[in-house]
Amino acid sequence: TTSPHRFAIIKIGGGVLADNLEDIVKSITFMQNLDLVPILVHGAGPQLDQVLAQNDVCTIKIDGIRVTTDKVIKFVRQVMYEESHKLMDALEANNVKARAFHHGVFECTYLDQDKYGFVGKPETINTDNIVRAAKNGSIPIITPLGETNTGQMMNINADTATQTLAKAIQPQKIVFLTPSGGIWDQHGRNIPAVNLATDYSHFMKQSWVEGGMRIKLTEIKSLLEGLPDNSSVSITS
Repeated sequence: TTSPHRFAIIKIGGGVLADNLEDIVKSITFMQNLDLVPILVHGAGPQLDQVLAQNDVCTIKIDGIRVTTDKVIKFVRQVMYEESHKLMDALEANNVKARAFHHGVFECTYLDQDKYGFVGKPETINTDNIVRAAKNGSIPIITPLGETNTGQMMNINADTATQTLAKAIQPQKIVFLTPSGGIWDQHGRNIPAVNLATDYSHFMKQSWVEGGMRIKLTEIKSLLEGLPDNSSVSITS
């Protein structure tokens, strides 16, 4: 029997996508040569901030989550598609086959409609086409957009989308690519390793662990609890 595919889920932050596209493509090509099967999930936060500002749409974040109004969701879709295609074009220019998944992956309910608007909480996920594409040698690029059961498009936090995907696919490795390249302490030093079993409650009590970092730690803890013991998560630049 053939060994199961060694999936590696890579979450690419919008900031990294904007500044390090060439390096990303090189790393992904390298991974494929190691017989890892990359699946990419991308964000587009800074790009979206820019487009919203250009269009005089004010953007509000609560607990690190973007409040997504009627006006905002239109731009979310436009920017997400653009960034997804930029990544796909860059891979294909390097002779790496890629396939974009904008829809039909996450079915969502509202995370909290009154508080966040069109922000989705993934309830079910369809991974069949993603796995098929990956096994056929195409790198799946997943946009963190979902739909409700009535077809309303929803914005999903890209870390949340990554977590949902990982629980379904059970990858060997999960990599979060961020401009900051990790988690930093209150003195601005990068924390090289976190053992969630022993360090998590200590971190959550610290005032400097806030916003996106707090979400990330919570999500990663919940993520690793649902994965095999030999799975690992890295946050890197």
